[in-house]
Amino acid sequence: MVETQSSIVKAPDYILYRQTIDKDTGDITDKRLGLNCSNYQYANIQIVPNGTSNPTINILFWSEALGMFVEANPEVSRSGAGPGIGYEFSFECYGRIIFAYVVAGIGGCDIYASGFNLRHPY
Repeated sequence: MVETQSSIVKAPDYILYRQTIDKDTGDITDKRLGLNCSNYQYANIQIVPNGTSNPTINILFWSEALGMFVEANPEVSRSGAGPGIGYEFSFECYGRIIFAYVVAGIGGCDIYASGFNLRHPY
């Protein structure tokens, strides 16, 4: 098994952030499950399905005041591209701690991540 990491790196490089075997049903109060996006304006997330899974991802943001990951409003969510088809999306993370939460998709997936800054692209 490849070791996962909890801090993103600058694009075009990606780290393996999470490996899932099914949709998430777990604890959203564990800050250690988050991905540290400090020093990055944008996060890039790549979803690599296992087999024919078709995962849907919600991005949650850590709230220190609530002690849990919370949804943005409007939510940052992406539906699967089809059974067994990988996809990527980017969003503004503004240096926060995020959690890529798998809300649908039996079969699991690997989640890769990288970061980017428009002001300091190099």
